[in-house]
Amino acid sequence: VNSDTYLEVTAENGSTRIIYQLLPQSVESDAFVTSDIYSVSQKEFLISFVPRGINVQSFMSNLVPSLGATLKIVDKKGFERTDRTVADDDKVVVTSANEMYTVVYHIAKLSTQYLKETTYLAYILSNTYMIDQVDYVIDGASSEGTLADFYSKITASRGATAMVVDKDGVEKTTGNITGSDMV
Repeated sequence: VNSDTYLEVTAENGSTRIIYQLLPQSVESDAFVTSDIYSVSQKEFLISFVPRGINVQSFMSNLVPSLGATLKIVDKKGFERTDRTVADDDKVVVTSANEMYTVVYHIAKLSTQYLKETTYLAYILSNTYMIDQVDYVIDGASSEGTLADFYSKITASRGATAMVVDKDGVEKTTGNITGSDMV
């Protein structure tokens, strides 16, 4: 819900009517987005059912950030997109009012006769590691951690797979995580 949500209650007599506005409790450290148009998964950090070809202004006008938070769209290299159409690999970056927290949402477009699924989305999430979805950095993976332990603490986006590779791009199947490894 967001502060643009209202409830209308009509009494049994049919003449008394009260309109309530929902005012969600929020703090300056909240960084999330909601929408009355798109499906927003807070667990997967995913905004779904976005029409193909939508321009940035139309897309952004249908997103509601948490109280005082700011929104921006960035491309795959982290540059802000302010006009034209929203690309398949763009992301929505939400920054809390106190600017201490940032959350990144991926965008899943509506299917078409040519693209029936969102198979173009490939990212990982973790409740253990801090993952920077703009600069593609995982913070908190220890060099003492095994590959099995690492894999148990990450989740790939739906339809994607994740594998650890060494600095030369060769898949690692045994051993520990090192600072030069990539996912």
